[in-house]
Amino acid sequence: MCRVAGYIGPRQKLGALIEDPAHSLLVQSYAAKELETSVVSADGWGAAWYLDPGEPPCMYRSTLPIWGDSNRRELARGIQSHCLLAAVRSATDPLSIAAHNTQPFRFDQLTFLHNGYLEDFAARWMRPLRQSLSETAYRAVSGVSDSEHVFAIVLDEWLRQSEAEAETRLSRAVEAAVRRLLASAALLDARALLTLVVSDGQQLLAARAAHRAECPTLYRFDEPEGGGVSFASEPLDSQAGWTPIAVGSLCRVRLGQPPKSWELA
Repeated sequence: MCRVAGYIGPRQKLGALIEDPAHSLLVQSYAAKELETSVVSADGWGAAWYLDPGEPPCMYRSTLPIWGDSNRRELARGIQSHCLLAAVRSATDPLSIAAHNTQPFRFDQLTFLHNGYLEDFAARWMRPLRQSLSETAYRAVSGVSDSEHVFAIVLDEWLRQSEAEAETRLSRAVEAAVRRLLASAALLDARALLTLVVSDGQQLLAARAAHRAECPTLYRFDEPEGGGVSFASEPLDSQAGWTPIAVGSLCRVRLGQPPKSWELA
């Protein structure tokens, strides 16, 4: 499993996710407390950040373990944004270690993280998922990981929601994508673990769902007095206030608005 984190709110440095806290993604990459199916997340790392709301995001991805990347410290202290996403990777298939299989994934203004897996992905999932995609979503896939194909389903639903209001378009797409993936899991009789963090620069969404399996953990922390909101696979520090995202639910945080959570239909 991977370890993921996201933030939205007043501008802060990338280091607030990947390096500065006592249990940052750097620490979680080699000393995770709730990582069940692997020991370390050493198969690469990446980050995405938005320069301004409404602009396409920037991205950095590396196949190096986060602790071995000499760029990490410079990126941690040099990048500041109102919306940040980052992940350290533990590849389900060691042969898939490559930059194009490393998260985050991006299309237009969307950025995406997935922690989990689709059981027997290459043998059972890949072909039917690809066949179900629109041409635009299909062409957006450059790698072979299950996570990128989960993103492609989210993207496919987001493209279908082009007439929806901006405030609800992304959450409707994520809900529809999760339903679609769970239906495929039932049809294939295969496990699906779906812990997602998605953003369009104006909002940050977190979702947890699973079929025939325990869903990877995800927590939320609301900074006091109108500060930002963070999501992370494990609490980034020992502050009180980190609360788990419930399985079968979605949480949406829009800039300047309080978080809103609801059950996935």
